[in-house]
Amino acid sequence: MEAALKQIRMEGIEWMEPPRYTPYLTLLADAFERLLAYYNEIEREAHITEAESMALYVQKILATMRALRLKHAFSPVYFQRPGVDLADSGFPHFHDIIKMDSDLAARTERLPKLPELEMSREMMLDCLMNPGVNAPVRESEDFRRLQWQFAERAYFESLNLREQFFRYTPGKLFEMDPAAISTQEDRRAYQFSWGCYDSARNRPCVYFMLVEQDAKEKPLNAKDNPEYERFLQTIDSIASRAPEELSPIAIRLDEAFRGLYPKALKRVCFGPLVSPLLWDGEAGVHSELASELVPLFKEAVLEEKDFVLFFSTEMVISGREEAPVTLRSALGLDKVRQIYDVPKTNRELMRRKASAYQDYCILPHRLRQHLTDDVRARIQEFADSNLIMLAYQRTEKGVTNVG
Repeated sequence: MEAALKQIRMEGIEWMEPPRYTPYLTLLADAFERLLAYYNEIEREAHITEAESMALYVQKILATMRALRLKHAFSPVYFQRPGVDLADSGFPHFHDIIKMDSDLAARTERLPKLPELEMSREMMLDCLMNPGVNAPVRESEDFRRLQWQFAERAYFESLNLREQFFRYTPGKLFEMDPAAISTQEDRRAYQFSWGCYDSARNRPCVYFMLVEQDAKEKPLNAKDNPEYERFLQTIDSIASRAPEELSPIAIRLDEAFRGLYPKALKRVCFGPLVSPLLWDGEAGVHSELASELVPLFKEAVLEEKDFVLFFSTEMVISGREEAPVTLRSALGLDKVRQIYDVPKTNRELMRRKASAYQDYCILPHRLRQHLTDDVRARIQEFADSNLIMLAYQRTEKGVTNVG
């Protein structure tokens, strides 16, 4: 156990004490609530189904942040501290997300050992009404233990595969109208989405896949089709992390299924998150982006809880199908493979090995005013003219597209 803990204590990970972790999670909730408002606005104005699905995934991320707050806010000092990746993402360390999987598995066993919430409330009230002699009751070890029991119970009660964003969060499979996507006549078409928390970069990502199925096969969405469970497990094994390039995931998914044809794969990846609350005064953790941005927060006279949240979308699309030249293909034992289109006239798309991409950021309106052309040219994340900036005001909900 000791060796495992040392292994995950990587450079750039801060192991936070509860007094620092609680405002940090409040910052995360604020950032994702702004993001949620953005997707809700798109869905309301354009009635885009994908935006509605993205809003649901963002709600799951918010529920995860609330669960982590319950888990760690009052945990004993001898518990392992939650980790935050300050070097690459600004999000909780993968260890804390995957631990939720094991907590969910232990939920049934753990809950009977913790007092009911109402009983915990009464115990805390009794403790408050009978203050200790040597210390204020709210600072006493007994009251702290009661707070932890209450939060622990609320945490385990909140765990739900349908409501939170776990290491792997499968969505729903929707059958689509073949005519709407110009699919082949002998195939069905489906859309499937899932979320994952990348173990390498400590970032939440959401995938959308358009996949065709041979019509002679049993419908993938049939209730009694055991292949659907294998479909979910295969996606988990192949695409429950987010390597820098998207096309290798699409290729591996194409190779994994005989009667399925991934025609398009889209990924929405969140991060990094930068805020003075995370970085001001920190030593020993290095982030070139944070070192450039934090002074700008001060110049713009922004609050410690203000932030910049970057996120991106990228997509690979099948341009054609091709039968591999193998003995298996000659015998009719192999299927055609997808050839994903990467425009060779676009250097950035070639670098990303993608058919399309778009970068975004949510930032304070006053910070946007300080991003002159010279400043943007100096900061790599802002230098791309493709970047869409969504500004927010503290006094208002939602965000506004400011270019």
